[in-house]
Amino acid sequence: MNSVRYIKDIMTSSLIQASIDKTFDDVLKLMYQHQVSSVVIVEDKHPIGICSYLDVINAISNHKSKQDIKLSEIINKNITTIYQDESIYDAYQKLIQSGQRHLVVLDANNHIAGILTGSDLFKHIEFNEQLKFKTIFDLSPDAILIINPNDLSIVNFNSKAINQLGFSSSELLTLKISDLDPITTPFYTNDGVAELEKFGHTIFESKQRVKNGSFIDVQVFLNTITYNEEKLIIAFYKDITQEKLYESKLTKITNYDSLTGLASQYLFKSYLKHILLKRNMNDRFVGVLKIDIDDFGNINNSLGHDIGDEVLQLVSTKIYTFLRQEDLIGRFESDLLSRFGGDEFGVIIEDLKHKEDLIIIASRIISNFNKLIVLQNGFELYLSISIGISVVPYGSATVEEVIDFADIALRNTKAVQKGGFMFYDDTLSKIAKEKLETEMKLRQVVENNELQVYYQPQVEIKTGKIKGVEALVRWINKDGVIISPASFIPMAEDVGCIFKIGRWVLCEACKTAKTWFDDGCDFILSVNLSMQQILHDDIIESIKEILESAKFPAEKLELEITESSMMADPARVIYTLYKIKSLGVKLAIDDFGTGYSSLAYLKKFPIDTLKIDKSFIDDLPNDKDSIAIVKTILAMAKALGYKTIAEGVENAEQLDFLRLLECDLYQGYLKSQPINKHDFKKLIREESV
Repeated sequence: MNSVRYIKDIMTSSLIQASIDKTFDDVLKLMYQHQVSSVVIVEDKHPIGICSYLDVINAISNHKSKQDIKLSEIINKNITTIYQDESIYDAYQKLIQSGQRHLVVLDANNHIAGILTGSDLFKHIEFNEQLKFKTIFDLSPDAILIINPNDLSIVNFNSKAINQLGFSSSELLTLKISDLDPITTPFYTNDGVAELEKFGHTIFESKQRVKNGSFIDVQVFLNTITYNEEKLIIAFYKDITQEKLYESKLTKITNYDSLTGLASQYLFKSYLKHILLKRNMNDRFVGVLKIDIDDFGNINNSLGHDIGDEVLQLVSTKIYTFLRQEDLIGRFESDLLSRFGGDEFGVIIEDLKHKEDLIIIASRIISNFNKLIVLQNGFELYLSISIGISVVPYGSATVEEVIDFADIALRNTKAVQKGGFMFYDDTLSKIAKEKLETEMKLRQVVENNELQVYYQPQVEIKTGKIKGVEALVRWINKDGVIISPASFIPMAEDVGCIFKIGRWVLCEACKTAKTWFDDGCDFILSVNLSMQQILHDDIIESIKEILESAKFPAEKLELEITESSMMADPARVIYTLYKIKSLGVKLAIDDFGTGYSSLAYLKKFPIDTLKIDKSFIDDLPNDKDSIAIVKTILAMAKALGYKTIAEGVENAEQLDFLRLLECDLYQGYLKSQPINKHDFKKLIREESV
């Protein structure tokens, strides 16, 4: 007989307690945090009831909101207690007689010592005794199978196994355990027996096939037994399908707002805590945005809560839409949007290289509010939002302080100017204001005729003749100040107006170059495409229309794509480039050597030209590493049949060295800086003379 007879030696289930004065929401969080199916409710340290998954789900289905649920009304007060010094046989008999699934275990002082289930008890009764007390064997709440590890056959079972699996007694005896549980079959072999004897019993979760072909979720407990001098495995299968369903529902209830489907404040804080711990491993920034609907109280009071709820749903959808593409709600390792309650929302933006990037994100969200919004019933409503932003690291970095910083910034925003945003950091607020003003101007640059196309020649190294020209956009504002493309192109991409600007540049460059061709010039026109342009649905039609409108020969146009852009989504880019190539247009990789492209992908791109990045040309001919890299790129390009252009050539020594390496063309200040169309026309006239 088994020497382990006492309850205190076999308690394994996690004991989680909650005071009766706790809220229903508190108990939900305890269940989720500790992944338990039940919580013991206590009053003055004495157990008065148990709250289980089933109680939780029933309560949610019968109440409008979690705030309406009183814990005292939903707990099961029919608890059964037992002292830890009693035998496991007495405990098992008491459990069967009570009809309960749990026993609350008390110590000699009547304090709660633990909690037991029928499975905990039965697993510690030896198999010989189970057979002796057949009633106990058949009354087990779990399905039991006895498996021969030599051939994986099922040699015995209880009545619960027949009911749970749906097979008859004769059918079960013809099956192998691999027919029912193919995923974890190795656990039941002779090797599995050796592992069990070495480490003791094991518990895991699996899927078990039933007769109709479907699978149920099960918790499996395995141990070894000796019966008639033969080593066998005893397996307990607890059907946890319903518990998994409850767990899924509980997770949704605890983690997500029922109205908007956004993360709850609890999940928001848990995720932020996870990020704050993780960020110690890198130097990236994390931003927290607190978003508030301006004058939402007036909407609720004057138009009713139904309209208010629709506004909350609409706002959550719009905020989500204007986050970065990878910022999916509720995904770890991504940005997280949460509804804090009432009309407040929170966004976690992580993995930021520059904290100033939050300016773009906040301004993009702001710009899509502060205007009339049409509701489903046709009602028009002017809606504006205000945002407060905190950045990590900034001073202390606890979850509560980070959120408090964002809240302070939000209140300051609403006090100064509703419909805007402000950082907790004053310096960033000033930068934010300047960048927001720049963005607003950027949206109108085409209409205000503030863009110009400049041209930089591409020179054939062997002959010294101009064989190409790159079109480069310049923003010259009303004050005559030239704004660097390095500052406004990324912003144009972020705010979604790069396609409009890119189309204008291509159209203007083609029209201008066509007039030069009509005067007898013959060279290739190169124009840059951004990643957003490449992936735009209308890119092919746009290029085709511009070529036709300008009557520009397609074979004289070369479109440049940076190497890093090409590798962002290689499969889609390859598909699009082949469609562009079908128009007769040439293609070039710009800034080659800086984007870490895969050679396996490189040979798949329909490329005509490689442009060697300026950073590798700068130190020629004196830097060994630069020499090695440039030689390698030129050799690879020659092998693949690509033309080569060296960017940023500024002196004769660089040019002479590139000539020795048989580079095809160069581009740089040695010949000319980028110049306007009138000066470029003079340059090509002088060269022809």
